[in-house]
Amino acid sequence: MKGLFLNHIKLNGIKQMQLDRFLLEKSITNPAITLIARFYSWEGNWISFGKNQLSIPPKWEEISRRENVKFVRRPSGGDAVIHKGGITYSIIWSNPPIKKKEAYFQASKWIINGFKEIGISLNFGSELQKKQQNCFSTSTSADLVDNKGNKRVGSAQYWKNKHLLQHGEILFEPSEKLWELFFDESAPKLERISLTTSQVEKILTKSIKSYWKDLEWDHININFEEIFNKNKSNLNCYLI
Repeated sequence: MKGLFLNHIKLNGIKQMQLDRFLLEKSITNPAITLIARFYSWEGNWISFGKNQLSIPPKWEEISRRENVKFVRRPSGGDAVIHKGGITYSIIWSNPPIKKKEAYFQASKWIINGFKEIGISLNFGSELQKKQQNCFSTSTSADLVDNKGNKRVGSAQYWKNKHLLQHGEILFEPSEKLWELFFDESAPKLERISLTTSQVEKILTKSIKSYWKDLEWDHININFEEIFNKNKSNLNCYLI
């Protein structure tokens, strides 16, 4: 059983979603791969929308033009996420539990373990009253909250052929300006992490490998432009 850890890539939102979907397809066609994991960052300011969010508030269109914020649709569900001041992760798992609640638990436990090493306690959330199209305004048993009830990690899933793509945003230093403009509220008051995002990624990488300790892990570098040039026709499904 093999696990693949990919190099960190900074790309625009459309390419990041395309790459997550591409890796899922590779997992489906290659039974030797049990898990694919990566962390990534976004070129510019982006908001991603879940596949079931059918409309964008007109006010957001105006703000996006003024603040140069771009929109992209995820293949997964969930609500709107601002991708600035955070760490984005994705894992592709070839043999997750069939029950989605258990799959969320097992696909997220490594984050809890990693944050414990950092010194921050996280727990699975519970259903809260939803305020608007803001992913972080509500938490479910699939999300991770701190001891004050602040949602620190929002994750979403996409399933295909019993294979799981789970990706999500780990809040680090959320943008107060964008949060107030788009969500009409202050950004969450999170416990400050005295580490760089790179250092946090190293701790979380170690946690992934420890959680799936039975896998033979390989670190690989991928060339997105080569993938992108072969898959241009797949871009349209991520446009809003």
